[in-house]
Amino acid sequence: MKRRAFLFALLLFALVIVVMVVPATRWNSDINRVNQFRFEIENAASEAGLDPALLAGLIFTESRGHVDAISSAGALGLCQLLPSTADEVAQRIGLGKAPWSPSENIQMGANYLAHVTRPYRDSPQATSLGLLCYRIGPGAASRQIDTAGGPGEWLSGLQADKQSVWGYVDQVTRLQMIFSEQWKALPE
Repeated sequence: MKRRAFLFALLLFALVIVVMVVPATRWNSDINRVNQFRFEIENAASEAGLDPALLAGLIFTESRGHVDAISSAGALGLCQLLPSTADEVAQRIGLGKAPWSPSENIQMGANYLAHVTRPYRDSPQATSLGLLCYRIGPGAASRQIDTAGGPGEWLSGLQADKQSVWGYVDQVTRLQMIFSEQWKALPE
């Protein structure tokens, strides 16, 4: 009986370790994968007038740093741009046609985030509004803002609704803080 209890306890301990360690290992692996693009992220963010850590947080949230990521909606690459959006951004910033390199995908993602944030640049909630436009599209965001009665009302409603897209903003901004702290501690 003691042996059975010992084996059960050992099995339970192993299960707890797997449940706790595997996600942490995967998380660190994903963070490190995004960190491999630090130079490209900093350059693209600088060109677009963005905080590099914000762009890193977006990349982590969108693709976990997988260059070959493809969403169920067909969004591609590190920044998960839909092909039509990528074509539009590439044309606007003078890039050629697909396929694009990871560096170009980062450049396009930074440019697109800056572009969709621009209409809200005077708002204290510009980053949140830009991220939401990036996530659901600027047209859908504009319609929802109009329906809600303005940007502040829309954001308040999203924050109150646990099933809303607000979790995306929370995740990107939490990761922005993580990357910012990490990059301050690392040599250039």
